[in-house]
Amino acid sequence: MEENFENIEVLNPVAPSRIADITVGHKVVTLEGKKIGLFWNRKPNGDIVLSRFGELLKQRYPDVKVEWLPGKNDPAQSAPEATLKEASEACDFIIVAAAD
Repeated sequence: MEENFENIEVLNPVAPSRIADITVGHKVVTLEGKKIGLFWNRKPNGDIVLSRFGELLKQRYPDVKVEWLPGKNDPAQSAPEATLKEASEACDFIIVAAAD
């Protein structure tokens, strides 16, 4: 029996996140020489995904800098605004992982 996947509806069971008051920076055109922050919310396996993603980025862009950002202690809570602001100022862009 052949399955038809053209009409599958995907739902996201996650509640909307709160909006932090952070100014959006410039558009990143290339990753060459950029500093990329990895932000993990402490949910299980998010660190594994981010680590691998960082490795792949370094392979593709040898002069990229990948840095772990200070996360948060409770995966059920939003990151403090001060933490998000500090992270946004420290990096050219940030990759966030939330996984289970």
